[in-house]
This record gives sequence, C-alpha cells and structure tokens, in this order.
Amino acid sequence: MNKLSLALAIIGVVLLSALFVLLRPSTPAGPQPSGVATPPPAAQSPAPTLPASAAETPAQTVATTPVRLVIRDGHLVEGPATVQVAQGAQITLELASDSEGEWHLHGYDIHAELRAEAPTRVTLKAEHAGRFEHELHGSGAHGALGVIEVYPATQ
Repeated sequence: MNKLSLALAIIGVVLLSALFVLLRPSTPAGPQPSGVATPPPAAQSPAPTLPASAAETPAQTVATTPVRLVIRDGHLVEGPATVQVAQGAQITLELASDSEGEWHLHGYDIHAELRAEAPTRVTLKAEHAGRFEHELHGSGAHGALGVIEVYPATQ
C-alpha cells in the first residue's frame, strides 16, 4: 500500500468516527418501554420529587395532574406504559378510547366504562405499594395496556 492510499484510509476512518459521534441519537428512538406520569405539553409544571426510597428508580414523578392514556384498537398508543407514583398519592387517569369497553386495574379492583371518543376520568388513592397491571375488556379486545407502580412511602 503506498503512502497516499494509507493517508486516505486514515482520513476516512477519522471522518467516519467523527460523523458517528456527531450524528448518533442522544435519546432512544421510538416508544419508550416505561413512561413517566407527566401532564400534556401545554400544561407542563415543575414535577415534585418522590420520597427517598422511590427516588432510586430513575426518572419518576408523582402524578399530580391527570395522566392521559389513549387506546386505539385495544392498544395503548399514547401515554406512559408505566405510571409511577408514591404510596398515598392521589392519581387521576384520563382514559380515551376509540371504542366502547371496560378498563380494569388489577389489585385495586377498579373498573371504568369506556365510551368511544369520550374521555373517562378515574381517580384513586395509591394505597397499596406494588406493580398493578391495567387492561381493557370488551369490544373483542382483552389485553394488558400497562402498569401502575406504587412505591412505598418513607417514614
């Protein structure tokens, strides 16, 4: 290999490395496996912090404003797949569905009737610590939508 070819190969490697560093995504693309309970963009407000025991899990907030969950064709298409709150907190979920059905929160045994294109609000006090699945029933759909994680209150 002559000197010119070697120099061009080195320059090419340096340029490709620089482009990789400059153009790599800073955040993961696509839907996130877990979400943080946050208000819609127009209603953003500073997020309160969780008690010390729950603060060890990254990127969490207490749900102080309604958490919007949009359901299309029996699947969660908008909103966090994992809603995280501190034990004792009150949480309001705003459920919007494109079809009628029944929403159910396991462990709390809470049910809510969903009407097509008419948001339904469910408010509950997160009394029990744990991980609770919520799902959709009816309209030929039956499946998990996500979870609500309730972190133990500190004393």
